[in-house]
Amino acid sequence: MRPEITSWLEANPDLAFYLHRNPTWYSTLSRHPEQWKQFKQSADEFYQRTLPHKVKRVEQQLGFASMFFSMMQQAEGQDE
Repeated sequence: MRPEITSWLEANPDLAFYLHRNPTWYSTLSRHPEQWKQFKQSADEFYQRTLPHKVKRVEQQLGFASMFFSMMQQAEGQDE
């Protein structure tokens, strides 16, 4: 594997872990280092770091907060 890819993997242990879990990428990057962006996109999908995953996570957090506040309002209404 090319030294620049090896050093980049050393600097990003999560990508090195993903490469370890998906050895086909090792041979792909060894033969075609220009496919680095595709590798990174694949790893981002694995780690759920893509924009759709982030939006979904925010929606879940907002739903939880909304449910919490509605429960608090119900509890306050029962105390009166």
